[in-house]
Amino acid sequence: FSQFKALFDAVNATTGSLQSRGEAHVTIITPPEFDRVLKPAGVTIQEIEEIAQQANIQHSRLTPVCL
Repeated sequence: FSQFKALFDAVNATTGSLQSRGEAHVTIITPPEFDRVLKPAGVTIQEIEEIAQQANIQHSRLTPVCL
């Protein structure tokens, strides 16, 4: 969340209405994408997790552009 705090504070300074849950996450695959595309194709959550682990996505460097 610390990488996004400056953006959060800047936006909140203009609107004053954002609330923080003290966390940030990036959605790679949405539930509808999984349910409508991947699951019917036979892809499992376990396979997605394995790919994510192998790709080391938890350590990706991100640049916030919006909230």
